[in-house]
Amino acid sequence: MKSFVKMICAAVLLSVIASGCSKEDETPMIQESFKQYKSAILNQDGFTAYYYVDSHTKAYYDDMLDKVMNASEYETKNMSLGSKVIVTMARHSISANTLRGMNGESFFIYAVENGWIGEESVSRLEIAVSNVDKNFAKTHIVDANGEAPFGFTFRKEDKTWRIDLTSMLPMTEMALEEQIKEIGIDEETFIRATLTQASGFQPDSSIWEPVNL
Repeated sequence: MKSFVKMICAAVLLSVIASGCSKEDETPMIQESFKQYKSAILNQDGFTAYYYVDSHTKAYYDDMLDKVMNASEYETKNMSLGSKVIVTMARHSISANTLRGMNGESFFIYAVENGWIGEESVSRLEIAVSNVDKNFAKTHIVDANGEAPFGFTFRKEDKTWRIDLTSMLPMTEMALEEQIKEIGIDEETFIRATLTQASGFQPDSSIWEPVNL
């Protein structure tokens, strides 16, 4: 009987060891996906960048385009600052006819190809993978100042690790609000200055109105 119990214990132990040995380290694949995404942003390659973003990011750009097309002046002015910048930028920079022919994917690709996602900030970023749980991973941003206590999340979708850009939206909002405080201007002045700098011409009141009036 004792020998039988020992055999069972040995079998269980071996299966645990084998399981641990065969478990694949996902960190290099997550790092590679980030590398490919970063390269796509730096080269303004919207198609490749879209491939490496996750379903949450894709849904976010679907939603942003819907807001561009349909959000009223009241709704636009009561959005978060980050959303407000994206919506007004689209209305200011893209013709109504072009917007009507877009979907979330082409809207994201346009944003990448026209430098809406800052190449300079992305070029200095690296990531450290902090936790992997099945098809979900957390990372910390690493830059010249060291490793930050926050970062992007990744999801493994269709066998590829993809970055969730929405995971950094709270930090983006904080950074924008801090920038406004430092400059000492209100949100509307900040948005108008941002759109003017990006496009080379000043926005008019139509940035607050939906494309589909």
